[in-house]
Amino acid sequence: MERTAIASHPKFLLSVVETARALNVSRKKLWEITAPRGDLPCIKIGTRVLYSPADIMAWIERQKLQQHQEAAQDV
Repeated sequence: MERTAIASHPKFLLSVVETARALNVSRKKLWEITAPRGDLPCIKIGTRVLYSPADIMAWIERQKLQQHQEAAQDV
């Protein structure tokens, strides 16, 4: 029964591969946009680099806002 309960919970953190797939970018590009090089936050647990889905969504919203602001400046 406990296994079913665990399986029904969403993932709290995504791996590098899962995050790159979700963003439709290469792992190299993900590395470039990950803090401290970029502004996408990550969480390190030992040698693993993981990403919070909430942080990913917030990063996407910041990118959209930044692009809208840049487009408005070009007008």
